[in-house]
Amino acid sequence: IECEQGTPEWLQARAGVITASELSKVLAKGEGKTRAKYMRQLAGEIITGQPCDSGFDGNRHTERGKIMEPVARELLETRTSQKITQVGFILNEELRMGCSPDGLLGANPDNLLEFESGVELKCCLADIQIERLLHGGVPSEYRAQVEGSLLVTGAKVWKFYSYSTNLPAHIIDVTLSDERKTEMIKAIEDFNTELDALVKTIRNLY
Repeated sequence: IECEQGTPEWLQARAGVITASELSKVLAKGEGKTRAKYMRQLAGEIITGQPCDSGFDGNRHTERGKIMEPVARELLETRTSQKITQVGFILNEELRMGCSPDGLLGANPDNLLEFESGVELKCCLADIQIERLLHGGVPSEYRAQVEGSLLVTGAKVWKFYSYSTNLPAHIIDVTLSDERKTEMIKAIEDFNTELDALVKTIRNLY
């Protein structure tokens, strides 16, 4: 869906469907409060036809990240010798889920869904980057988001790229095992079934 991320058009495009950035809430364990709250949010969007206002307008760290992102993107293009194409929102209608990639690496200009790998780009402070470099892998708070993007697009590889000025880049190629894919699809289908039931219950109250 052609739109600029963060705009009203983008918010409308993703209203009422699970997004990769929120997939961790669908997969959440424990008492299920986070999962239930997210389901109510999506139900509200479906019933009202209006995107939910998250109430978060960013802070100085997110603003800093926005400023650094073009630099990081350019450095990755140089490193891979491939163009990174920016897109708005990719919707998988069968899965009823979507994602907003930070870029598509090596995309076919005639068909953007033909690309070499997706990119999840995170710009961070030096101490966080050092922690990521020492620990390796994808930080746990972003793994579901990256795996969700793989699931939505059917891509084989997604690059998690962490950048901080004057420090080495942290780049991990993430893939999705068949076992993990099956597990995630089951959780998403169960969530959407419950979501439909919730929407029906509320509409019957009118």
